[in-house]
Amino acid sequence: MKYVNALSLIFFLVNNPCFSQGYKPILADSCTWYFTNHYFGFDSDGYYVSKDTVLAGNSYKILDGFHFNGNAFLREDTVSRKFYYRQIGGFRANQDILIYDFSLAVGDSMLLFNPNTPVDDSVGYFTLDSIATRTIKSGTTRMFYLSGPKDGTGMKARAEWMEGVGSTLLINSGGAVGDLYNQGELTCFFRGNEHVYESALSAEFGFCDINTVGVDEQAERFEPIAYPNPFGDRIFIRAESGHIRLQLYSVFGELILDKVINAEQEVVDVSDLKTGTYVALFVSGHKTSRRIMIKK
Repeated sequence: MKYVNALSLIFFLVNNPCFSQGYKPILADSCTWYFTNHYFGFDSDGYYVSKDTVLAGNSYKILDGFHFNGNAFLREDTVSRKFYYRQIGGFRANQDILIYDFSLAVGDSMLLFNPNTPVDDSVGYFTLDSIATRTIKSGTTRMFYLSGPKDGTGMKARAEWMEGVGSTLLINSGGAVGDLYNQGELTCFFRGNEHVYESALSAEFGFCDINTVGVDEQAERFEPIAYPNPFGDRIFIRAESGHIRLQLYSVFGELILDKVINAEQEVVDVSDLKTGTYVALFVSGHKTSRRIMIKK
């Protein structure tokens, strides 16, 4: 009887790809998410993680980049398949907030949050409706579709998770679905040098191309200091190497500024730039660093 049950289990796993594949983790040594909205023309922002820290005995990645977040941290338990967000200060300070639980089975429910985002913080209990296989840039992954309480319009709230990527909106928006004409949608995700995800919008307009322009795929990362962000007429640059190249791109991949900086500290005049969002690329030898910067 045990032999028959074992064969039945193998048959089930082989013929159910949503259950037979291993877990695809989200976090790596460096990750970058870009999302885009269309309030008044295309406008993009981004997050990135590149450093580690330890808080309360747990290891986290430091989340930075998007102006809704500061002192924020991400933690992923690849055994339990759970993903947490933590911030220092604010409404939910110094606590791990469960954002995703990829161990859920269809019919399971959990309380969802969107901490420190432009959408509602707490959106109630959601139920996992279905799991489906989806083809993305890096291959295939599992999509988790959840539904929640009805909102004021009578429409059901929804959430969409991609295993190995996160929400279709912001990485810390487990309880919200991406919407280009509302809060925005995830357009690109890179894990290290791997291009993992690209939305239909990005595939059409090439938004993800800004991450690879003139960059060696094997290039090392470094972290020069560029402030303030958002910036006005000047950007202050600090870099230990003392010799770096700064390039500013529009969200459409157009090179706007190209400047060589030969001092450890330098002020760059950007008074001629239009108000908007830019991608800053810093290059020093084979090392590169990218970040989203906003002209106010």
